[in-house]
This record gives sequence, structure tokens and C-alpha cells, in this order.
Amino acid sequence: MQARLTDRNFRIETDGEAVYVFNCEQFVKGSSIRGIFKRLSIGEDASHAFYLGRELMKADLARHLGKKYIQGEPLDWGYLSYPEEASDGGPRPRARRRPGRRR
Repeated sequence: MQARLTDRNFRIETDGEAVYVFNCEQFVKGSSIRGIFKRLSIGEDASHAFYLGRELMKADLARHLGKKYIQGEPLDWGYLSYPEEASDGGPRPRARRRPGRRR
């Protein structure tokens, strides 16, 4: 897959064992996202670094829980999911409850 890439945009993939980050110039595989982040050539763009850090956290969480991760998409795991777009610095939305269940 990496051999077909011609741009420098990072792609993030995961499986049960590792997180993979790659573009046309780099391929980094690891189980420590801190280690992966340190090995990436990010440059001085803070917003890009923030985005990559956020996506790496999501990929690592999905990997640890055995869930599916899709880069750039909210983590959608059923009733435990919450909309990421609602995250505006206010209180975090509560997890959706299953119909008919009481606390």
C-alpha cells in the first residue's frame, strides 16, 4: 500500500498487534504511540501534530479494545459512542443508553 502513495499525508492503520503510520516517505510500526509519534517527521505545524496525536490515541484505544478504527472518523462502538463534533470545550456528552435499561 505504501509503495503506491505519492503524497506526504500520513495514513494510520491498526490491527490487534500494532499501529502503522505511513506516507510516501516513511513507514512506522509500533505498539507505543509515544514511540511512533517521536519517529514521525511532523515539522513545525502544531495543528497537524495535534491531529496526529489525537488519531494515534484513537487507533491505540481501538487496538487495545479489539475494536475497529477508521482514520478521521469518530469511534463508533454502539451505545457507548458519543459524537465528537459536540466536543466544543463544554461538558462531554453522556454515553447513549440502551432502550429499556435503567441505571
